[in-house]
Amino acid sequence: MTKIGGSLMVVVVAVAGSLSAGCGSGYSQYCQDQMDCRNGNDRDVEACEIDASKDEDVASLEGCDDQWAQLVDCRESDGRCTTDHKWDETRCDAERDRWHECID
Repeated sequence: MTKIGGSLMVVVVAVAGSLSAGCGSGYSQYCQDQMDCRNGNDRDVEACEIDASKDEDVASLEGCDDQWAQLVDCRESDGRCTTDHKWDETRCDAERDRWHECID
């Protein structure tokens, strides 16, 4: 199995395991804040949590835990709701770029 194929399988298994566990994620408040801004619902919050957990798993598989942690910290401290109900994380562009460079 290729590195990408193997990594993808691990991520799929990890996400499936987290869904069956029924536990909240470490991203609950971040996702709730984002969906409150966007007028989202509980399913939107859950999808956000799943996406964040998946991204965390990818970061871990690629050895990019530090870059991911910096991005998460920035998102939580600097993410903002705009007056037109959009979630703005532009203050975290540098952290996002470092994370993307690491996992690519």
